[in-house]
Amino acid sequence: MQRTSTSRASEDLLREDDRDSSGRLLAGAQPATVFAIDQARRQTYPFSACEELAAKFAITLVEGKWRAPILRHLQSGPIHFGELKRRLSPVSKKVLNQHLRQMTKDGLITRTDFAGKVPRVEYSLANPIGYSVLELLKAIAEWGDRHYPQMKDDETGVASRG
Repeated sequence: MQRTSTSRASEDLLREDDRDSSGRLLAGAQPATVFAIDQARRQTYPFSACEELAAKFAITLVEGKWRAPILRHLQSGPIHFGELKRRLSPVSKKVLNQHLRQMTKDGLITRTDFAGKVPRVEYSLANPIGYSVLELLKAIAEWGDRHYPQMKDDETGVASRG
């Protein structure tokens, strides 16, 4: 007899003949539902509360419309504010300044002021944190490349969000 209720815990969704007389799972027991398979995967790849906090922290460093493009442009070396603004068109001066200020505060980039008749400001990736965030972005991009084809809507070509 196979149970199919989705309201029970995953382990309860195994076939009754996959258990011994005391209710313990037999070796080689096969999950009867997708939920049990899902639970087995979660046990294989545990995700602790500490890892969750670390992931949330990392995500806050790269989330936002302009952070990844800013980091991408800075990977090739220091860039003056005006050049960065041109490369990131149509970002407004105000929004770019807000992002750059926060990214400097976060320790991802450094700001260098040059005095002169026309004061200039230059931004660059901070060592080693700024460069390590590029590794994070590359890992996210690889994940996106691998999974985007499976998640995109066939009609629109855009990933569905629910």
